[in-house]
Amino acid sequence: MNLCKKTCSFFMFPALFAFYYLLGLSGYGSYCNTYMMLRAGRNLILHGIYFPSRQPGYLIPEIVIGWSSLIGAYYLSNLISALFGAGAVYIFWRILREKFSASTALLIALIAGLNPYFIISASSSMDDAYSLFFALAGILLLIKRKELLASLTFSLAISSRLPAVLLIGIAYLYFMYKAINNKDFKALSHLIISGIFASVLTTLLFVPIYLAYGSSLWFLHYRDAGPFTFFGHLVRFLYKGICLFGLLPFLTLTGFIILKAFKRDLKVSLSPELLAVLAIIVAYGILFFNIPLEIRYILTLVFVIIPLWVFVCRPSKIALSLLLALTIFYGFVVNVDILDVRYNEAQNEAIAARVGIFLRPGVIIKDIKTRPESAKRFFLEYKLDEKSKF
Repeated sequence: MNLCKKTCSFFMFPALFAFYYLLGLSGYGSYCNTYMMLRAGRNLILHGIYFPSRQPGYLIPEIVIGWSSLIGAYYLSNLISALFGAGAVYIFWRILREKFSASTALLIALIAGLNPYFIISASSSMDDAYSLFFALAGILLLIKRKELLASLTFSLAISSRLPAVLLIGIAYLYFMYKAINNKDFKALSHLIISGIFASVLTTLLFVPIYLAYGSSLWFLHYRDAGPFTFFGHLVRFLYKGICLFGLLPFLTLTGFIILKAFKRDLKVSLSPELLAVLAIIVAYGILFFNIPLEIRYILTLVFVIIPLWVFVCRPSKIALSLLLALTIFYGFVVNVDILDVRYNEAQNEAIAARVGIFLRPGVIIKDIKTRPESAKRFFLEYKLDEKSKF
């Protein structure tokens, strides 16, 4: 066990970092959000003018991506994303080690770290890896009783992606409950102070966004996904949830739950940990029920649902390895889809779909192939200059 732990410490992080960065050599990314962050960060650095890339604001990644792109183009900006991505998976493994064996924790971490949408975020200039890294780092710091440092990383996580406040808020409540239950009022006071510091620091980091929107809270307004009925929203949300894991991995997850339930072998106990995890899932489900515009918006749930599934179903190492293999298959070989989706001209909103079984290239393969074309299009659309330097 100690050997496995040391091997993970010295091997997993650099191996994942190298893997993410090699994929990152294919370009900035295929999402328009990447290029909007480039524009926002560069305008602030070069001209002293700041307006967020989009609501509700992504200050930290905008600044870092804008700055790094000016110095080293996507070679540097993607390198930083790869560092945050690999770091997030490593910290996730450290957190998992508190509840699972070293080998099980490693498999869970790899399933999350090799999820196609996480790979895309960690290998391109996007904000998701930033937020997950800082949020997970803060949770690990709370576990290690370093509450003051946690407040700093939590504020960076929220200013990277505002929805991280759900994960962080529930984490604070969980640790406060533990402190009260253990009658550790010193720890409780530290957590309260940490929460206050995190709130103050987060507020300060949102001041530039507040000012950019004319000293108003309009940046908190989020456009709806469209004029869908409740059933339409539900179907869309469920479809994006399936796509988050991939059809075959999703069927594996649900199949094990059904099998274990049939055998009455599910490990279900209303422990504080289980309630906290369920609260996170419900909170993200409610938030993104009306606005599941992109699958990666609910990426955090991969880091929550997989450990929950393992805890409840107690799958064997073979079953976990199968789930990992299917996750890699979904990303790099074939994407078995159930909808043929038609998008609008901007390719950022689904407008129609046809039900069936459709075999498409793996999600990562598709993303890598479209990056050069996306860069050409969005650099022109957002009036970006690839040769811009300090």
